[in-house]
Amino acid sequence: MRLGLIDRGPSEKKGKEYYIKDVMGNYLEKIAPLFSHIDLCASLYMRKVLKKSYAHYKLQIPNVAVLDLGLPRQKSRIVSILWFYAKLIKFFFRQVRKWDILYVFLPGYAGTIASVISRVFGKPYFVYMGGDWKDVSSYAWRWPGIEKKVLFPIYHFLNGHFEKMVTRHSAFALVHGNALQKRYKHLGDKIVLTVPMIDLTEKDIFLRDGSIDADGVHCIFVGTLIPVKGLIYLIQALAILKERGFTITLDLIGTSDESYEQKLRKVIHALHLNGSVTFRGYVPNGPRLLQIYRESDILVLPTLSEGFPRVLYEAMSQSLPIVTTPVGGISGLMEHEVNALLVPPKNPEAIAQAVERLIIDRELRGNVIQNGIKTIRELVGKDPKEQLELLLHTFVPHYKKWAENHQNGSARGPYPGKRVVGQF
Repeated sequence: MRLGLIDRGPSEKKGKEYYIKDVMGNYLEKIAPLFSHIDLCASLYMRKVLKKSYAHYKLQIPNVAVLDLGLPRQKSRIVSILWFYAKLIKFFFRQVRKWDILYVFLPGYAGTIASVISRVFGKPYFVYMGGDWKDVSSYAWRWPGIEKKVLFPIYHFLNGHFEKMVTRHSAFALVHGNALQKRYKHLGDKIVLTVPMIDLTEKDIFLRDGSIDADGVHCIFVGTLIPVKGLIYLIQALAILKERGFTITLDLIGTSDESYEQKLRKVIHALHLNGSVTFRGYVPNGPRLLQIYRESDILVLPTLSEGFPRVLYEAMSQSLPIVTTPVGGISGLMEHEVNALLVPPKNPEAIAQAVERLIIDRELRGNVIQNGIKTIRELVGKDPKEQLELLLHTFVPHYKKWAENHQNGSARGPYPGKRVVGQF
């Protein structure tokens, strides 16, 4: 059973080696045994031309290959981007017929194109919906002026339409957060809340007494340092807290876009926070990152748009109280004053007030920590492979037949499809 997996994020190449994001690499390790072969389709960057790397997992899974989707030209305008997607159509018309089933990650145009072409060839596909596409659209749009005024409403509408279309025709869809599940509840049981892509066990859970030193509070942000994460508002909130007399520091942990990092440093300098904010760079998942959580007092994630960020699971597992925004899938799991404090996006004052409450209100802080532990304990130990295997057996009959034959040592070729050109 050959799977075509259309990722929504870029990957990197160094010589003959491929690198993908940790979370995708760990996920592929788990689901790879469910298929005879997986083609991971992603846009590849050459590491030697990158100023900073965003992908750190070296791909060495025996039955996983990488297919390059290419990249639009740098600083390209709308016409050249449309040309890039025209080439993607040609690529998928050639490739889809070689696959038996497709795994489409949304939001993403490559996945949308692949899903349409899979229907042409009668191949089933399933969906992983990482976030609300219309919500993401507001932050993905790159052109100002008249183009934004005229074209953005069309862009916004089409993205919502594509999300609905791809989901409606899928065999099933894994979604992040209750909001997306409720949106598509009319599609029935095939809309399923995804098991989190986390590598946490009960042994990783760390219990603390909830004490905090008001004379030296240490906050952290964990994630990619890009504008959509709302870091400028976090830095402004830090300045507000220092004006109120709190001794507070902030570590920014994650790979950064160089131009955005320079912008953040200018804001930090202007607010006289040079000694209070540290850029710590990328820290891989594992014991070192968990130790950083344990040594911190509060996680602040002032994001403007998300599916459901893995860092919230990690923070809860380390008894770290959370301040975040109720965007995307976050509000589906995180409840205000229960397992987090939720604040409006783009609001430094609200961030500052929430952090202050966690500093001075020991009872609130303890409740948030304990409820976070309860939340994560309900999630750890769930296996994304088991979830996916059950869904494939339930909603893709030809996969079930292949799996039974494969288990008996007599698998007989690929999913037949309705319209097949040539042999696989």
